Amino acid sequence: MKAITLPTCTLMRQTCNEILADVLFYFTSFHGQTLVNLITQEFNKQYQEFVVQHPNFKGKVAIVGHSLGGVISYDILANQGSEQVQIPEFPQSTTHFPLVYPKLDFVPDLFFVLGSPIAAVMVMRGQDVKQYRLPKEIRFFNIFSLYDPLAYRLEPLLNKRYTEISPVLLKRPSQAHTAF
Repeated sequence: MKAITLPTCTLMRQTCNEILADVLFYFTSFHGQTLVNLITQEFNKQYQEFVVQHPNFKGKVAIVGHSLGGVISYDILANQGSEQVQIPEFPQSTTHFPLVYPKLDFVPDLFFVLGSPIAAVMVMRGQDVKQYRLPKEIRFFNIFSLYDPLAYRLEPLLNKRYTEISPVLLKRPSQAHTAF
């Protein structure tokens, strides 16, 4: 990247190279496949290690994805089960290019994304969230700050009336209510 970066707007270009390069890598077939493979492998490794350390665990399993990690995790989860709608004649039901999504060794109960541009990526790809979706057994939570420039709402893609409904503001814990 250094060899091709122009010498002007140094701070902005450096920030783009460091922060946005992962996005550019993910949207190429070679690097996208590498990232999907590595992340799926790490999910499976962490799950297997947890199961070995806690053999009697009966709780819920959650995945948390931040920013682009939320997009990659969404793609992995949306391509896991047979319940997922993948209709070839609808291009919005596939990702930006063909990837092979390795299978997870588990089905998470919960999926939290923090400041993730999933909705924006789906719009840019021309995907319909009703076609390209998570398996029904996974509860999905889209958590964001109104001031995060990379976070987007997913709800209006599910139902247009949500464009007129303000997002729910989570209250910050106060010193009077510190139970942590």
